[in-house]
Amino acid sequence: MEKAQSRSTPNVLLDFEMLFTDESGELYCNEVKAVSSGLGEATMGTFVEFENAVKGENSRRALRGGLLSLITSLEANLEEKSRLYDDNALQYVFLMNNILYIVQKVKDFELRNLLGDRWIRTHRGQIRQWHTSYLRSAWGESIDVFEG
Repeated sequence: MEKAQSRSTPNVLLDFEMLFTDESGELYCNEVKAVSSGLGEATMGTFVEFENAVKGENSRRALRGGLLSLITSLEANLEEKSRLYDDNALQYVFLMNNILYIVQKVKDFELRNLLGDRWIRTHRGQIRQWHTSYLRSAWGESIDVFEG
């Protein structure tokens, strides 16, 4: 950027020097030099900030993607392990307990900033669904006896 600035600045300064040939012209030319230099530095600073922001966003997205992949794999593993229980009610208790633990850790370790509140709401909804399934599985036959 500095090379581009040094190439264009002399042309602008030459134009100003030709326009203002008296003592006030020197004052104007000095102002143009200062403004041009400050503008070049500000432009470079803006590009550096933009570059850092883009790099930060990419690494944040990559981290979020990696974290989601890890948690998704863990959830699939937990669902598979839940099938080891013969009793459906116990499967749901196992899933509720383990997914609730993950949701709490996400909140405790500020991973909420990466995964977002929507992720937490979705998983809490899944826990509620497993809770309902547990109640139906564990108590459904007993309720049928009382209703029948």
